[in-house]
Amino acid sequence: MYAVSGPGYLLYLLLLGRSIMTGQQRSYPFFFSYVVFAFLSDAVLLVLLLLRFEHYVALNWVSYMVETLLWLAIAWEVFRKTFPRESALRPVAGGVLIGVLFLLALLLYLSGPQPGIYLKAEFVRKIALSIVVWVLVVLVLARYYRVPMGRNIRGMAVGLLVLASSHIVNFAAVEIFPSFTPIWSFLVPIMFVLTLLIWTVALWSYAPNPKPGAPGKYMHGETLSHWEQRWAALGMAIRKVIKQH
Repeated sequence: MYAVSGPGYLLYLLLLGRSIMTGQQRSYPFFFSYVVFAFLSDAVLLVLLLLRFEHYVALNWVSYMVETLLWLAIAWEVFRKTFPRESALRPVAGGVLIGVLFLLALLLYLSGPQPGIYLKAEFVRKIALSIVVWVLVVLVLARYYRVPMGRNIRGMAVGLLVLASSHIVNFAAVEIFPSFTPIWSFLVPIMFVLTLLIWTVALWSYAPNPKPGAPGKYMHGETLSHWEQRWAALGMAIRKVIKQH
């Protein structure tokens, strides 16, 4: 942790400083809410660790879980900027995203809790998996519909994927190879510094998504009909799975 704390705090300051200079905190309020919270909580926890505060471990877990929930704010930022309100594709993209996340939640519920994993770790693992699926769905939809993405949102999405994926890999590695736990414990801090580096580079200057064009009525109707057929088939599959259980 100490080996990466210096570069991490430097990147925190660079990211926050550039956001204030370029006014990006107003354009991406959900993203920067997470960055500010993460910076302040990490700074406070570092001081408490140095002071050997008695309840440091408990506070660290609380901060960790709140930060994990705030990843949802970044995922929402990526979605709402890729498919803004004025985009005719937003209802379709939103429906696909909700459907995929509902299916993932159903699969996680049916699979039950993993044996040998603490509830807090299980919570973080499932949130991280949901975030990875969320961002990948948005990126795939943007690619499928040829929705242009600016450097800011692309970097935001890639950084979030790196961050969430590192937690999934970390918990899986600790479960499979518990003897290597001290080594795996460095994975998340290093990946977090990499995430901050990606975000700092991507958001160094303001480069938003181009405004969406206005697709024709035929294209919008064809798209809606296509996904309605897909979700009808998916709904039948989900009902079959529920009846079997």
